Amino acid sequence: MAAKKVSRRSPAKAAKSAARKPTAASKRPAAARSKSRSAPAGLRAVKIVAKDAPGSMANHVYPFAQGWRLGNLVFTGGIAAEDPKTGKLAGSDIVTQSERVFQTLKAILEEAGSSLDKVLKVNVFFVDFADKAGFETVYGKYFPKNRPGRTSMTVTKIGHGTLLELDAIAYV
Repeated sequence: MAAKKVSRRSPAKAAKSAARKPTAASKRPAAARSKSRSAPAGLRAVKIVAKDAPGSMANHVYPFAQGWRLGNLVFTGGIAAEDPKTGKLAGSDIVTQSERVFQTLKAILEEAGSSLDKVLKVNVFFVDFADKAGFETVYGKYFPKNRPGRTSMTVTKIGHGTLLELDAIAYV
């Protein structure tokens, strides 16, 4: 004889759960809600918009989030070597592009209330792994000690002329 399934929730708890009041977030106008995402209880995800980083341009060719802050953590989007004012690629060599990427990373982190010395993890995507040596000279300048965990990898293509892309996780 098969065992009968028993619900662990009492009928009173189930009814109470179904009748929950709307949250403060759901009462806000749609425009205000669009800058935050649903998150685990007690946390609020807030979109980061730094004026000194690409993506804040109204006419950016690819819409994306510069990053999100969730509680005391900051998650950046992929950062390429774009000029924040024009959207054009900053240089054609790995050192120039790496400098621009780290300037953008710094701007995004500062907008979120963090900084480069609070970066925990970095992912770096190279089109050509031979560029890693040039990247390392810039990386060491921005992370002189207590370097974050890092994953480096090659990808087939990022964008026309783009040699690297980077994303990071930091704390506030």
